[in-house]
This record gives sequence, structure tokens and C-alpha cells, in this order.
Amino acid sequence: MCKYAIPPMIEGKGAVNSLTLYIARRYARYNIRANALLLGYIDTLLVRPVWENKEIREINLRQVPMRRFTSP
Repeated sequence: MCKYAIPPMIEGKGAVNSLTLYIARRYARYNIRANALLLGYIDTLLVRPVWENKEIREINLRQVPMRRFTSP
């Protein structure tokens, strides 16, 4: 299954989480569980403009136990 899932995952930023949620919902009735480890927000050039807004930055930081963003 992974050999079919990985190529589209390379193209999509939220692909691992989306695939995990899909598997969890689709196969829960068969007592199959799906888990993913999400490291939190990653400080990249793509999101830095969003975090210039102090209110949004603070909302995001409150959701991260270590109160800092992960670096790539």
C-alpha cells in the first residue's frame, strides 16, 4: 500500500496526516487503528509570514508543549 501512497505524499504537505486520518476512519470498523506522530509546527519560509501576526503566532505556540517551533 505504501508504494502507492508515497508518490502523492511527496507532493502534499499534509499527506501523512491526511492518509492516517483516512485509514483510521475507513478501517476502524475492522478494529484497525492508525497513528501518526506529529512534531508540531515547523518554522519554514512558507509559514514565517503568517507568524509575523503576533496573535496567530501566540495561538500556534499555545498548542505546542515546548512553546517553540521545530526547525527543519
